[in-house]
Amino acid sequence: MRMGEQGRIVLPRSLRYRLGLAAGDELSLVEKDEGIFLRPLRDRRVLLRQIRQRWSELGVRLEDLLRERRVEAARERSRRG
Repeated sequence: MRMGEQGRIVLPRSLRYRLGLAAGDELSLVEKDEGIFLRPLRDRRVLLRQIRQRWSELGVRLEDLLRERRVEAARERSRRG
C-alpha cells in the first residue's frame, strides 16, 4: 500500500469486503506508539466511551481537556485580532 501525494490511501478490495466497508463509510483514525489504526466508525457513542475510559485509565479527565482547549482557542482568537 502506498500513500498518494495528497495523503490518500486506498484500502484493498479484499479488506473492504471483509470489513463490510463501502464508499462513504466513516472511519476513525487512532494514533498509537505502534503506528496508526483505522477502524469503522459505526457507533460514535461506543467510540467516545472507549476513549473516555482509556483517558480515565491514564488519569486524564475529559472535562480538563475541554477546558484547556477552550483556553487555547480563546488565546488563538485574541492573537488573530
